[in-house]
Amino acid sequence: MWSFHSPARVSTRHKSQETCFLSKDPMDSELESVTFLGNIKRQTRRVLRKGAASLFPYLQSSVPKLPTKYGALVACAVKSLIAALYYISVSVSLTVFNKSIFQNYDFQETTVLVCSQLSLTILILFGLQRTERISTSGFQWELFVACLPLSLSYYLMLVTSMIGLRDTNLVMYNTLRRTTVLFVLILERIILRKKASWGVVGSVMVILSGTIIASFYDVSFSTYGYVMVFLANLTTAVYLVLIRYTRDETKLDNFGILYYCSLSCLPLFVVTGLLDGSLRRLSLHFPQYQFSFWIFFILACSFGFVINHSIYYNTTTNSALTQNISAQVKDLALLISSYYFFHPQKSSIWSHVGVATSFLGGVLYVVAKLVEMKRALLQDDKL
Repeated sequence: MWSFHSPARVSTRHKSQETCFLSKDPMDSELESVTFLGNIKRQTRRVLRKGAASLFPYLQSSVPKLPTKYGALVACAVKSLIAALYYISVSVSLTVFNKSIFQNYDFQETTVLVCSQLSLTILILFGLQRTERISTSGFQWELFVACLPLSLSYYLMLVTSMIGLRDTNLVMYNTLRRTTVLFVLILERIILRKKASWGVVGSVMVILSGTIIASFYDVSFSTYGYVMVFLANLTTAVYLVLIRYTRDETKLDNFGILYYCSLSCLPLFVVTGLLDGSLRRLSLHFPQYQFSFWIFFILACSFGFVINHSIYYNTTTNSALTQNISAQVKDLALLISSYYFFHPQKSSIWSHVGVATSFLGGVLYVVAKLVEMKRALLQDDKL
């Protein structure tokens, strides 16, 4: 049945609803809105999950799968590239940091810089040994004595290379250092009785001729700096030859050799700093250096260890050919950085020709070593 309400009853009902609406708690309204938004978010997440669950199998099936063999090759290539880039970036950065300290901040105390680098290297190696990050047998006096000739060459290499870097511009330093291969060939012939191929000898002659041309037209020529760089090349060649002999005799890895060389060289550098007055001058001029100088100084000290780790990682990951190629890429990157960061003095076109010729000789050296390696592999196959 239909029922009708009187006007008085209807008005009374509306008033009661209005009174109920007006008396509603505001906190309840806010709670309802929050609950409503929460429901919307949960529904949205549920829809997105369902869409992703249906889309992911389609994307996974659409991506081409490499066979296991090619996947392993890609992984090996990526690892090799990372090792090479790691060595290149660290080597260039260390040279730039050292040169910035010498040139931009007029810091002349090479002995103090090397002492700091060796001290931090020993501390890092000791920390890695204590945390069992590297496996070492601890200090042994017999190994310490066996590494002394190598440590002496390491000491001379650090002294001469730092002074040469300080007293020559970075472009010429990089060009002069490339002649190290000449000293390596001579020492290998004398000590190891190893004869180089004509391709290697020819490429070294190209490097040497380019270096002579660039040196002849170097406007910032420094006799003392050039002598130190060539002595650094000689001591580096001795170090490279002795490190092979020491590794075979002591069975130490690169970290072990670095540990004993650093332990042996640090007292020598401390005595050198006391004799040449480097430590005294540093104490006098200590407050004059800016905050930015100490940032570069700490980075240079830290990279003194990192460069050795990058060399170790690169040599254990890559082949000899990849190491030679990465060394040439490093020289090119360092050459570009030299022109970009340090703005060498204006020089003649012949100086640039000499630098380019020396770099070309380095590339030819890599090609000659590749041919030499292929011939050695062919001879092994015939045997």
